[in-house]
Amino acid sequence: MKKYPLFPSQLGVFLECLTYPDTTQYNLPYHVKIDLCEDADALVDAWKRLICATPTLRIRFEMDGEGNPRQWPEEDMPIDIPVKDMREAEAADYVQGGFVRPFDLLSGEPLFRIEIIKTETQINLLMDFHHLLVKG
Repeated sequence: MKKYPLFPSQLGVFLECLTYPDTTQYNLPYHVKIDLCEDADALVDAWKRLICATPTLRIRFEMDGEGNPRQWPEEDMPIDIPVKDMREAEAADYVQGGFVRPFDLLSGEPLFRIEIIKTETQINLLMDFHHLLVKG
């Protein structure tokens, strides 16, 4: 599998994230509220197909033997999009304080999170992408 150097526009963000691993400064979270009548499983399937078709969303990073960062799209990336049932207040707390977390660039985990929270009145589509995937 061919691995590529980072673009100059990516390198500064990458190094800053390694220096400050607990930061969420480069997280790009989104919250979309959807009518409860929509099918959460169909939403999960659509996102999985989109991720499989978009190499940029499957980017992985590693340090090569000389200490230089490299990137490549992971062909067989496992994609987990949980669907959770919560009460309205619990969902609001989770959206405000639990969903957005730092990404570990070298862990091998995807650099995005997508979750679906079903409440009594709506479906909450939560998405969080690392800046390096969508703005690099």
